[in-house]
Parts: sequence; C-alpha cells; structure tokens
Amino acid sequence: MELSPQQIRSVDFKVVKKGYDPDQVDAFKDDVAAVVETAHNQAIAMEARARAAVAKLHEVSQSA
Repeated sequence: MELSPQQIRSVDFKVVKKGYDPDQVDAFKDDVAAVVETAHNQAIAMEARARAAVAKLHEVSQSA
C-alpha cells in the first residue's frame, strides 16, 4: 500500500469521547508525512544516480 505525504496529511479521524488529542494526532501525521516525503525524495535521487552509473558503465564498456 503506497501512501503519499499528502494522503497522510489529509487523513481525518473521528473524534470520540476519551479519544486521542486531535492536535497531537495532526502533529504526528505531519511528522510521518515529512519522513515519507524525505524517503521518497532520497529514493528518486538514488534511482537517478543508479541510472547515471549504468549509463557510464555502458559507455565505458562500449569504448573498451
């Protein structure tokens, strides 16, 4: 199941008596969304570096 940072931030929970503090839940959702966003951005950057390395390897092997 994939969740985007926006999906995490937009989740709403029903308010019930003796439930969780909505401000704490919202703060936690924001923290989780930020971590997911950072991990996603790092994954994109690593994929780009891997593609560049494969291209360089292909280039070097062609010239050898």
